[in-house]
Amino acid sequence: MKKPTLTLLCFGALFLASCGGGSSSQSRSLPSSDASSSISSSAAISSFPEVSDSPVASGDYLKGSTVYRLDKENKKLKIIDFEGDYAKYKSDQGTLVNEYTVKFVQIDENAVVYYEVGNGFYYLVQEGKSVKLVHVESGSIRSTSIAKFPTLLAPTYGNYVSTEAFTQNKLSESGERLSDDSGNPIKETFYLFLELSETSAKLFVGGDNQTHREQPLHFIENYTLRYNAGGTCIQIPHQNGEFKCTLNIMPDNQIDFNNAWEKDGDYSAAGTFVLASSD
Repeated sequence: MKKPTLTLLCFGALFLASCGGGSSSQSRSLPSSDASSSISSSAAISSFPEVSDSPVASGDYLKGSTVYRLDKENKKLKIIDFEGDYAKYKSDQGTLVNEYTVKFVQIDENAVVYYEVGNGFYYLVQEGKSVKLVHVESGSIRSTSIAKFPTLLAPTYGNYVSTEAFTQNKLSESGERLSDDSGNPIKETFYLFLELSETSAKLFVGGDNQTHREQPLHFIENYTLRYNAGGTCIQIPHQNGEFKCTLNIMPDNQIDFNNAWEKDGDYSAAGTFVLASSD
């Protein structure tokens, strides 16, 4: 392949991508020695040749929780804020942040989706399986990877149990580690359980995979089913803590979970829940 010329895309290798999902961005100023070829000048902007199409596909893309909705047929790009809410996205009840008319232009060897904002411009470029959103203004360039919007799965309501047992240091009632006669820490084995309904999510702990304690370890009422780059998730805040248990909805009635560690004896673990009984 011919080596790209020293314009926007010669910096492409410098920009690396990522409920969360995520994306990353970096910025760099164009060196003054490149002024003759700087694409931030008005002459350079108008000089990009138009092409008939771009490899970037129509559809929804995700930047944080904001949706970039590309309609190539009508040459429109809508930026919509659904606040990361699954229900708002499914019912298309988001807030329109901006709407732009786009065109397809050639920048170096790439056919990109291009639109102007203020004194600068943006473009979407396909790089392998990734799409990058590039912003150029006042001689600087910023690039962010954006993800194709994931398939959103609604959870099956019911009772779940972890597929495996976990161990942790056993603590006394005062919160001190217990040791045996040789001074070795005593371990306890536990399973995690989840009771999930349309309005509540409750996390329990048990000594085997059949029964759990009566009182939940953590719970949330009237939770928001959220979306991120990985799909659909629920977050259960820790009671009297700063962290949370994140539930990622997976196919086949499975839920991946990560109950974050805060302190010894808090039953932190990461694994998979499987459905034991449905509502």
